[in-house]
Amino acid sequence: EAACGKSIWLDLTGKLVRRPIELSGTTEATMFRLIEVRSPTLLIDEVDTFIEANSGFAGVLNAGFERDGTIWRTDKVGEKFEPVAFRVFGMKALAGIDIRRKLQPATVTRCIEIGMRRKLPHETVARLRHADPALFANLRARMKRFVDDHGEQLACGFTDMPAGLSDRQEDAWEPLLSIANAAGPEALVKAKAAALHLNAQAPEPESVGNRLLGDVRTVLTGSTDPYISTVDLLDRLTESSEMGWNAWNRGQPMTPRQLSNFLRAYGLASR
Repeated sequence: EAACGKSIWLDLTGKLVRRPIELSGTTEATMFRLIEVRSPTLLIDEVDTFIEANSGFAGVLNAGFERDGTIWRTDKVGEKFEPVAFRVFGMKALAGIDIRRKLQPATVTRCIEIGMRRKLPHETVARLRHADPALFANLRARMKRFVDDHGEQLACGFTDMPAGLSDRQEDAWEPLLSIANAAGPEALVKAKAAALHLNAQAPEPESVGNRLLGDVRTVLTGSTDPYISTVDLLDRLTESSEMGWNAWNRGQPMTPRQLSNFLRAYGLASR
């Protein structure tokens, strides 16, 4: 939600990770070229404001989940344009408001979700701007030393997954559980508990079609007219920016044809 500290959290993360690059609005081409050239940790803020207008953005995120993930694009090689493979694997953190509604289900399942809320009046936190830079330099040095000392163990991965995680969730959590395993039994117990806790909190990814049906039900609640035109239904769906249908079509509102195609999959047709 707004003012929950997500940008500050990305800033804090950037002080601890390897080669951080913060982005607040980007394009598919910029992102995959950044990854290819710099192998950064991408910290992407306000992803909810631009992801729907960049249709290829989700493809880069999804392909980059696997270590050998690549995407093919046409690029200029010498004097000709040739198919070129771009490596897109890398660490990425995304922050935004209600981004579960903006990300594709296939992208959501590749994420470890951390819900955030606004600080309550009686709660206090230390200001990040007052933190000593030497603190983070020390933490980075200790983390690098940890990796150097446990490199062989970390490279072996981790197989003793806690029961209750799906295959995709096991893929997402394996690197973190590998680190916890190298850190010792106490850390591993905490990491497994965190995996199960966050997995239990996150609802199942919802298909675009199911979400559309739910929003149609919402906008028609209270209506007494037995009929509604496709145009009027679209107007109601796109009136609220929170639903996301006002920017679903590459930053533009959903079209009548797209709405009809979705509903036809459920045996619903206009006449």
